[in-house]
Amino acid sequence: MVLTIGTTLTGGMTKTNMKKTGFTLIEIMLYTALISIVLGAVVMFALNASRARVRSDTQQDVTDNLRYASAKISYEIRNAQSVGLVSPIEVTLTTNDTARNPTIIRLQGGALYMGYGNTGSCTSSSPCALTGNNVKVSSFSFADETPPDSTSKIITFEITIESASLGGKEYQHSVSSRQSVENRSSSEKP
Repeated sequence: MVLTIGTTLTGGMTKTNMKKTGFTLIEIMLYTALISIVLGAVVMFALNASRARVRSDTQQDVTDNLRYASAKISYEIRNAQSVGLVSPIEVTLTTNDTARNPTIIRLQGGALYMGYGNTGSCTSSSPCALTGNNVKVSSFSFADETPPDSTSKIITFEITIESASLGGKEYQHSVSSRQSVENRSSSEKP
């Protein structure tokens, strides 16, 4: 004969062989704290990576705009037939191609513009921007630094380009350049 000790519960289980199931309050609090710490670290890492990418993109954009504008201005001055008006914010060039005369490079409204002649999409009266919308030219100047006894025309220009307002100081970037360019045509004259 078999004697069973304990009371029978629903489902045929007895109190003596019933196991505990579920989590205690302390276990739930520990798991919640650990998950919160891990998620917090992941979110902070993602935010820092995003900020670093925006900073890097901003610096790259400013540097690219400065390089492009400097290269384009240098090319045009170097290859012009002659250099006309040189003012602090504008230079007028004459080229061998009469359709491109006059070629004007100027600072206007925080951007650099270049226009060619009176026909086409970038005319002297309606020039095209050399710099993008994400940057602004904070300072720009031309100067004629040709020595009095020289046959070469030497034009110096200075540019400072900075990022347009994107938010906090950490996203601001500024780059400056000073270049002197010798006009090839004026140096070839006897």
